[in-house]
Amino acid sequence: MSDTDADDDSFPSDSADPDEEAGSNAAPIAVDPMLKSDLLSVVAPLNRGFAAREDERALVLALVEQLEASQATQQGACADFGTPSGSVAAGEWKLVFTTALDVLAIGVNPLVEVGQIYQNIADDGEEVVNVIEIQPKIAALANPLVGSSLSTLRVFARAVVEDDRRIRIAFKRIEAEAISIFGFDLTTFLPPQLQMIGIDIPSAVRGDGGDPAQSQGYFTVTFCDGDLRVSRSNSGDLFVLVRA
Repeated sequence: MSDTDADDDSFPSDSADPDEEAGSNAAPIAVDPMLKSDLLSVVAPLNRGFAAREDERALVLALVEQLEASQATQQGACADFGTPSGSVAAGEWKLVFTTALDVLAIGVNPLVEVGQIYQNIADDGEEVVNVIEIQPKIAALANPLVGSSLSTLRVFARAVVEDDRRIRIAFKRIEAEAISIFGFDLTTFLPPQLQMIGIDIPSAVRGDGGDPAQSQGYFTVTFCDGDLRVSRSNSGDLFVLVRA
């Protein structure tokens, strides 16, 4: 979940520069568990941001900035990738809110309904996979009558941990997989090669020469306590995720 075409120094006015947060000299603030609870309560009815009004978006941003301030002077969540103790940022995460237009644009597609959205970060920090579940737009009406039809879109990226807060990524492959159609579980009787189609993204198209360290795309983990993670992309897009 990152915008690889954006300028590293471009941040919208309603988001903080992750570099400034990471370098803050302010005293750390204890995390109020009610603050996390309030944030999750506010985002719950907003459908990952697809249904957010401007005032609701502003409230989410205000709560997020308080959480970010609580860890601004502490060691970042990416510090322990590849170590025996492991990083609290590793593993599977479910998206609960975003301001990223490339994600929100999927929701206005007249043909598909967006299901859950996940991000999986490898234990060694060397791969990031974004997973989007997709159903036909008429799923709410059709599923009770003919059964569900579900597909997943996976976007794979090579990754390199740049510092204790930042992971730089280079997208390498896109895969689309049919999981079920009209209630029939395709994984039980179709071989994988017939369920899934994929395409590799040439490094020449990405512009990074195959090296994620040369990619313009990254995300900065501005808050993470193992259960809740806040990240901002190089274009300033906000992502709030919970442990899946």
